[in-house]
Parts: sequence; structure tokens; C-alpha cells
Amino acid sequence: PFARCLTQTNAQAGAEIFRQLIQNYTNTLALEALTDDFVDYSSAVNLIRNRGNEGPIKVNGVSFDGRPQFMAAQGSQPQIPFDTLNVFWGCDHVAMRWQTLRSANGQKTERSRIPVVGNAILHTVPDNSNSYGFRIKTLYSEFNAGAWMLNLGTVVTT
Repeated sequence: PFARCLTQTNAQAGAEIFRQLIQNYTNTLALEALTDDFVDYSSAVNLIRNRGNEGPIKVNGVSFDGRPQFMAAQGSQPQIPFDTLNVFWGCDHVAMRWQTLRSANGQKTERSRIPVVGNAILHTVPDNSNSYGFRIKTLYSEFNAGAWMLNLGTVVTT
């Protein structure tokens, strides 16, 4: 447990970490901000990785189990322009709403620019060894995977 709760400043920093992991990803940021045993859950991400199918990745299962797995996946993706809409927080978590107007940015298959709005909950743990005073241990993120796949050209409307 936290000796003290996250502050508004901490919450804004947490939201900015999430935004930067999507918009301006670097391994340096991931190493600084995520725990070694970081876990990411997102049925939206899993559905996109499955190209709209039920598998091979379990849709409601873990998306990335461990910081190295997240880094390998996120580091290979084009940067996604991203806006933070709202930030809420408690003692050990940051919740945020976000949007992107270019979810397929940098992809050769980009077909549409349907806005995608999502939510992220970042569960944090104290860590005095980094510049934030905390690290993100678990991420729960959901967004409009249907619009994302339309933008990517994975799903084509008729």
C-alpha cells in the first residue's frame, strides 16, 4: 500500500506516461515507468491483434504479460497521435479518458479516420527509485476496437 496517496500532479504524470507510451513510445520511458512484471489487459487490443476473430489470443485475456512483451509490441508500432480528455485518480490508480483521430496513423492500410475514444485505468505501486515516485503495475484499457479496425482497413464496410 501507498504511504501516501497519489496527488493530482502524480495523476497527471500517470496520464502523460500512458499518452507517451502510445504517441511517443521509447524503451527508456517503458523502463522508467512500468514495473518488471507489468501486465496489460485489453479486449480491444486482443481483438485487433486477432484481426476481428476470436483467436488465437483469448479476447478477454492478458494482452501483454510482462514489460518485455509490452515493449516488443509497442516499440514496433507507428506512433498514434493522442489527446487526454479527462483524468481521475485515487490512492493507487489513475483513470483517464482519451481519444485519437488517427488510430491508423503510419499504417499503409489506413482507410478511415473515425475518432476512437477509450478509457484506461493504471494501477500503480510506489517506487522511490524513479523520477515519478511510482510505477505502473497493471493497465486496463478499453476503446472502440471496431472503429480502430475500420481505420486500419482490417474490416471493410459495404
